[in-house]
Amino acid sequence: GRAMRAIVPTASRKDLPSARVDSRAAPQRVEDVDLEVLARNEHLIMISKPPDVRMDGDFDVTVGRLLVHNFPELRLEDIKLVHQLDYATSGALLLGLTSGGARAASSAFERRAVEKQYLAVVHGHVHPASLPQRLHDFKETRPAKRKAHAAAAGGAPPVRERASVTEENFRLARAALEGVPAGDMTVAERELCGLDGFHAVRDHRRARRYLHSFAQGRTARQQRRLEHQSRPVEGQPEPAEDGGEARGADTSGDGGRQLPPPAPAPAPPPRPTSLEELAGERSPQTVYRAPGAAPETFFVCVPIGEVPGDFRMRVSPQASHPGDRAACTEVEVLQRGTYMGGPVTKVLLKPTTGRRHQLRVHLLHAGHVIVGDTTYGGREQDAYPRMMLHAWTLRVPLDGLEGVGGCLQGRTQDPFGFVRGELTPHVPVFGRGEEREAARETRSVGEQR
Repeated sequence: GRAMRAIVPTASRKDLPSARVDSRAAPQRVEDVDLEVLARNEHLIMISKPPDVRMDGDFDVTVGRLLVHNFPELRLEDIKLVHQLDYATSGALLLGLTSGGARAASSAFERRAVEKQYLAVVHGHVHPASLPQRLHDFKETRPAKRKAHAAAAGGAPPVRERASVTEENFRLARAALEGVPAGDMTVAERELCGLDGFHAVRDHRRARRYLHSFAQGRTARQQRRLEHQSRPVEGQPEPAEDGGEARGADTSGDGGRQLPPPAPAPAPPPRPTSLEELAGERSPQTVYRAPGAAPETFFVCVPIGEVPGDFRMRVSPQASHPGDRAACTEVEVLQRGTYMGGPVTKVLLKPTTGRRHQLRVHLLHAGHVIVGDTTYGGREQDAYPRMMLHAWTLRVPLDGLEGVGGCLQGRTQDPFGFVRGELTPHVPVFGRGEEREAARETRSVGEQR
């Protein structure tokens, strides 16, 4: 396929009413946010996350702090992250209140048993009928099958050294992570630690850093030991240049045997320097319609991977690097219209997989940047009041939760409405009560213009 050129708007800040520009700012206090609870039981709570709110960290406004402010009986350390939404993404978010609830929900996410639907508004008018058609046969390559997948792709699977953890170190790390659910610690990290049953979540960074530094220190010591053993010194036989036995080696035992040098680490992927490089080249194999699917539906199925030294993700059609993972998104066009003088399309997104930034990168690859996405659309997206990506519905089965069963589900309000073909997005206004009312009135006047 030919190189993709993403649709990027031409609007600037001067095109916007002042209230819209001001509303781009994140909330500064938990008191400024009206938190909506979608569903709750004694083990889990589902909320509607506002846009531009962080999941965790040392900040005044985070998801955890919002919950503690609205439910004083909760403690910050009791709230457990089950999954994540990006900073600028709003919508349905599930959090654990007990270890059992978080563990059951995390298991459902890991089994791909969770049903998720997102709403987004993208630049340009999307017309699936113009896309090529092929059989939709996506199958996710799970971590256990990566070796066969890499061999089929003509590459070598990543080599991971399993680092044993002593009983004392295990007790120290386990004490820091006692009672937290599995789900956020990747298979690679579990293998690195040598503990298949080890559990961690992202807000326990100290224990994670401890485990990584321990395993990395052990690997570094092994590397130094191998280099020392393979270094020729006086009184020891030198290795033969032709690959045969070393000259002067003692072949009656293992005393003169030289250890092979360690395998070189795989080269990291090149760092993209432009949005076009992040998006990759679109082809009929990555963006297509499927026979029998709805006429306004298409699929984006292409692996994505991390960018070295960057928090962004990139498209990697060949999955040629160890960190690249298969990803697939179903896209359904809901409505076409205009916004701030430019064409836009509202779409429904159904991700089959759950990679970081998957929806944003897949839509970039398809040629339609999400309105307000400064990460994958450039700084000109600051002209819009928010990134228009919203987790609309969430349904999580709880079969593994004793005494509960069934599922926990919730649906948020649709924030991307249209009036006579013009997008009129709902943008939260943060501030004190009287400030919020004044800002809402100002924004309403601006939208009527």
